[in-house]
Amino acid sequence: MKIYVASSWWTPRHAEVVERLRREGYEVYDYREVCRAFAWCRGDDRIALADADIVVGVSPFGRAASLEIGRAAEAGKTTILYLPEISREAELMVKICDHICTTIEECSAVLREVGR
Repeated sequence: MKIYVASSWWTPRHAEVVERLRREGYEVYDYREVCRAFAWCRGDDRIALADADIVVGVSPFGRAASLEIGRAAEAGKTTILYLPEISREAELMVKICDHICTTIEECSAVLREVGR
């Protein structure tokens, strides 16, 4: 199962989520590994996003990650939002996503269920 992690460049939880999911055996795309500076990447996030089976949005995220998550939801991909700082009853538009998790453990459980 291929997972695309969408977050802001400044999101402190990004590395934690990528490392955790890789330890659990998932193939995880990490834009931070191909993008070493604020310039166009050697890789192409659009290709990685299109190739992913699941998109995990890690809060806080900015405009770009919000667009990635929306694009994934519209394409019918499984979408999981990791929103530890807010309640499950977040803003209306996050309800287009399949799952809202408030802990990394909950994200892992959803991925195990989805991967069956």
